[in-house]
Amino acid sequence: MEGLAKIGGPLIAIGLIGYGIYHWLSEHPTVLPFTILAIVVIVGSFFLFMKLSDDRAEARIYEGMPVEGPVKVNLRIEQIHERKHRLHIDIKMTRRDWEALKATGLTNHTLFSYQHPKFEDAQQHYSLGLSLRVKHADFTNSMDAHDAKEECIRSLQAVRSRIEQQHTFVARPAEQVESLEI
Repeated sequence: MEGLAKIGGPLIAIGLIGYGIYHWLSEHPTVLPFTILAIVVIVGSFFLFMKLSDDRAEARIYEGMPVEGPVKVNLRIEQIHERKHRLHIDIKMTRRDWEALKATGLTNHTLFSYQHPKFEDAQQHYSLGLSLRVKHADFTNSMDAHDAKEECIRSLQAVRSRIEQQHTFVARPAEQVESLEI
């Protein structure tokens, strides 16, 4: 779903361009083969661009990540002003742990949920993948910030155990087989 949201706008633009080309071709039918070739080149270039930008984003994730070591987490609450508190979140992860998270599908695991500071009815979710780019979350009071900090710690501890399970599975997959007689 995330990928579709990412390319939704450009796909709509391509659709509108295609619709315009369709109407133009209905008036100029002799140009059809060249137009089809042009459309294939444009659409192919678009998807190639999207693939290359995804590869670059993945490479940026790995910049500065150590290969081995523990996950380091620094959490700090700062009062910006009377009605705004900020939870600073700094998670330093290793490449090996990030690969394990990707293998288990936990990159979008929610660390905590919180009320949007500007819209009362909206809930936001702070995930592991988001923590690599966005390093803070804002709250309207200190109690909510402290609750989110505690929830983040619990979630990270649970994720750590899943990472360890994945490391064990990768290291010794044969030991993960269960035999039962029923």
